[in-house]
Amino acid sequence: MSDDVASEILGRVGMITITRPDALNAVTFAVVERVARQFETWCSEGSVDGVVVSGTGDRAFAAGADIAELQGKSVADMIDTGMQHWLTRIRESPLPSVAAVSGFAFGGGCELALACDIRLATPTSKFGLPELGLGIIPGAGGTQLLSRYAGISVASYHILTGRPMSAERAHQIGLVSEIHEAAAIREAAIGLVEAMAAKGPLALRLAKRAIRASADTSLAAGLEVELLAQAALFGTDERAEGLAAFVEKRTPHF
Repeated sequence: MSDDVASEILGRVGMITITRPDALNAVTFAVVERVARQFETWCSEGSVDGVVVSGTGDRAFAAGADIAELQGKSVADMIDTGMQHWLTRIRESPLPSVAAVSGFAFGGGCELALACDIRLATPTSKFGLPELGLGIIPGAGGTQLLSRYAGISVASYHILTGRPMSAERAHQIGLVSEIHEAAAIREAAIGLVEAMAAKGPLALRLAKRAIRASADTSLAAGLEVELLAQAALFGTDERAEGLAAFVEKRTPHF
């Protein structure tokens, strides 16, 4: 990784930290690419059960994209190498992910948090997509994911006005799963990854796919994905062990 992104493995939890505190952890195209590539490396190695993404310090998870960099981008750049490509790879990763959001998550930083499966926040965290004030729109998944997660009315309010969303409001509407004090959010995120890792590994991967299908397809198509995923699991040793452990009142060994 570069000086802008740090990675480490704690037990079997991958930790990715954006380390640009002087820029409030603003994300560049290279930063987003490195985060996505780290997901892919860990996934191919089988070295972690899940990933926690955070930013250095308590002021900002990631306070938007690097504006100076955006000024130099062309139409072709945005189409061919825009951040959306890399954030989609994070969202579609088989590895479960938790965004530990301390402070601001604006613009590209908000979209990075939206690309993760679960979001945690601190009481002072704020989420925002202020791109329209710059003459552009959220282009790394913001318009689509916020609409799906929070509803079109809520997404329209925050995207079209540029007004940020408080952690409390984000929690109320389900965009954020839990709120923790800044000193505790990292450990809380690690705990969530460990809780997910205790489940059947194939079941976890298929559940992620089924959940994603709920946002990408019709109800009928999503139910078909769920039905086939469930049926496939019934042919595995994982299913046999999980059910046997429950009957025998013991911890399953997946």
